[in-house]
Amino acid sequence: MKKLSFMLFAILMVIISVSCNRNDSNNVKIGVVIPMTGAGSATVDYWINGFKMGVEKLNSENKEFKYELIFEDCKSDPATSISCYKRLELKKVKYVVVVGGQFAMSIAPLTKGKDILFFTSADYNEAVLDATDCAFRIFPSAKALGTIASEFLTKEKNIYKTAAITMNTVPCLQAYKAFQENLQKLGGSVEFSDEYDIGAYDFKNTISKMGEKEFGGIFMNGFGISPAAFCAQMAGNPKFDNILLLGDVNLSTKNFANNKKNDKIQVYYADAKIATSFHTNYEMKYGEKANSYSGCAYLIPHIIDQARKSCSPNNIKQQRNYLRGREIENDVIPLYIDQKGNGEMEMTV
Repeated sequence: MKKLSFMLFAILMVIISVSCNRNDSNNVKIGVVIPMTGAGSATVDYWINGFKMGVEKLNSENKEFKYELIFEDCKSDPATSISCYKRLELKKVKYVVVVGGQFAMSIAPLTKGKDILFFTSADYNEAVLDATDCAFRIFPSAKALGTIASEFLTKEKNIYKTAAITMNTVPCLQAYKAFQENLQKLGGSVEFSDEYDIGAYDFKNTISKMGEKEFGGIFMNGFGISPAAFCAQMAGNPKFDNILLLGDVNLSTKNFANNKKNDKIQVYYADAKIATSFHTNYEMKYGEKANSYSGCAYLIPHIIDQARKSCSPNNIKQQRNYLRGREIENDVIPLYIDQKGNGEMEMTV
């Protein structure tokens, strides 16, 4: 009797073990290293909401397996981001996403030679791709941001004389250069331009100089508290009543919108081409409009899903090779990943 009981117990344990392994193998883990707290957390909600929407949609369509999101808070600190990545390694996560260029640069060397798919926004930073052999940068290019800003002002709003206020970082200056060059091709001109440092909040001198020029639109390029401070200070000057202010993708934050202070100023964002249905679904779900961050986050699970379904689901190397030079099918925006792994979104407004 004891022998029979032992055998039944052993069989039961095998069944439980197989069941657990089956359930675990049916969950595809996507690890996301993201600044949920600290200075870099201003746009975290857009990213998290986009990831959740993408996974929810895929899980509603997939019957054999489910996607699972694992968020790791790097606390806006590159050193902490390394610890986050190592925790994902211990959990045997094969799909890793890093939001933010400085955090991606910290992690990238650790991923070289690893059996993973590594995605990053990288804030236009292509150096991440040189530090590893498994990375895909999925974010609009600086050139695209500047180009669509000039096209929007001229073709959509019939504004040919503009001002440009630019943060003096490499990607922001690249966006400004593309903006200026394309504006000239379209018959427009930059009547006033100025640069500012990261973290700047006093734009009184810039706004005073702007008042001496004539233009119908402003291209404001940058991130952090600076754009919000600029907009709030500009709103106190009647010279800029009814001005059109076009912010690049980094300005698509509640902080910037809430600091407009003057309803006479028209504010537009240079966002990615996001399908109407996505905008509608996002706004219904979260009570605010989607932007390029949420659209980018929504896309990444779809990229992983297409790679898994087109290759062996457990062969990461095969999936990496498949994605290079591939056009990704999705319901949001046109997306092509070049041979190096530099994903570029086609942009419009």
